[in-house]
Amino acid sequence: MTNQRPAKPAYEGDHILWVPDIQERANCSAQVVYKWLSEGTLPSVKLGGRRGCWESDFLETTQPKSA
Repeated sequence: MTNQRPAKPAYEGDHILWVPDIQERANCSAQVVYKWLSEGTLPSVKLGGRRGCWESDFLETTQPKSA
């Protein structure tokens, strides 16, 4: 089971990044992105048969944590 987040933005201006957007930002293949989404590494949003994640979740997951 994937970690599905409600389909609403975390902040005003937040938007869904679809697989091609994530590929471009993370410089990786679609297979890697789908793996991250299915494993829950990136919280998954599924809408109209398309899969992606909220930009805020992508940034939170990929940016280094500050001490």
